Amino acid sequence: MNIHKISATHNIDKPACGKILLKVGMKSGGIIRHMVRKNNQYKDCGIYGILQQEYFEKNPLEQTPMINILD
Repeated sequence: MNIHKISATHNIDKPACGKILLKVGMKSGGIIRHMVRKNNQYKDCGIYGILQQEYFEKNPLEQTPMINILD
């Protein structure tokens, strides 16, 4: 399976989660307001992503798709 982009979100109340996503090479894509509801309150989430091209630029020796599914 040839994946073009991987995305992840985190609750902005927990900024350390966003730092982890940046550390693994993802880029911030912004904030989605009121994405989740927890304890009767809506929470904003940060969204992050990495494109396959960016992944290969950071990992030039791995010129295979990010995920391979067995036949």
